[in-house]
Amino acid sequence: MANDKPLPLMVDGKPHYTLSSYEPAEVEVMVATVTGDDLEFALDTLLEGEGGSRDKLSDAAWLKEHFQVSTPDELYELVNKFVTGTNSRIAEEQKMQLCLAEMADRLLQQPLPEMREQCRRGIELTYEQRFAQGGVTRDEFLRQAHQTAAEFDAMIEEQADMTARQQAALSAIASERKVQVSEEEIPMYLGVAPEDAQEFLNRARATRQLDDVHEAAVRSKAASIVVAESSCTYHHETTEEAKERMAKIREVRSAFEQSAKEAAEEDEGEGPGLHLV
Repeated sequence: MANDKPLPLMVDGKPHYTLSSYEPAEVEVMVATVTGDDLEFALDTLLEGEGGSRDKLSDAAWLKEHFQVSTPDELYELVNKFVTGTNSRIAEEQKMQLCLAEMADRLLQQPLPEMREQCRRGIELTYEQRFAQGGVTRDEFLRQAHQTAAEFDAMIEEQADMTARQQAALSAIASERKVQVSEEEIPMYLGVAPEDAQEFLNRARATRQLDDVHEAAVRSKAASIVVAESSCTYHHETTEEAKERMAKIREVRSAFEQSAKEAAEEDEGEGPGLHLV
C-alpha cells in the first residue's frame, strides 16, 4: 500500500514511532436503543440457534434444557439482558476503535513492512478459524458473501494496514508516556485468565516470544490509557434510527440466507459425476 510517510528511526534495534499530537482523542459513539424489534429478532435468532422456534415457548421442559428458564417471560428477560449487554459492549468496543483510529491518523511514520505482514497473517488466521467454526471453506464464504477472492484479499490488506498503524501509534504513546508492564502483568493486559497466566508465560519463554508478548501488553496498557483519557460523546439512537438499523440487519440476513440456500442447491446439483452446464 502506498505511503508517503517515512519509515521509523531504529533505536536499539527497535522502531521509534511518534505522533503529531498526544492530546486526548475526541470521539462520538453511537449507542443502539433496545426496541421491541430488537428483542423479537434476538429471540428468534436464539431459538433458531437451539434448533427451535416460537412453538417451543410453551414447552417448559425444552426451555429448561436449552436456556435454564421455565417460562416465556423468563426467556424474554434473558433476551433483554443479553441485547442490552451486547449493545453496551459494542458501544465500548466502538469507542476503543474510534480512539485507536484517531491515534493512527496522527502517526508520523509508516509501520515497518514486517509489522504489517505480521498483522496480515494474524487477520488471515482469525478468518480461517471463523471459517472452521462455521463449517465453511473460504470459497464457500466468498460465494455466500458475493465477494471475489481479490476483493477479500484487498479487505485483508486494508485491515492489516489499519491494525499495523494502530499498533505503531500505541508504541509511540507507550514511549511518550513511559508505559511499563511487569512480567506478572503481561497475561492480564492480554486478556489471559488468571488460572492460565503461568502456563501462558512459560509457553512464551519456551517459544522465545516473551519479548513480543511483553510489547503487546505494553500496547494494550497504552490503549487503555488512550480510552480512559478520551473525550467521548454518546449518541443514543432515536426510534427512527433504530428501525432503519433493524431493517438493514434483516435485509442483510435475508440476502445471506438466500445466498447460502442457492450455494447449497448448487452443491447438491453438482454431485459426483454430475456437472451443470
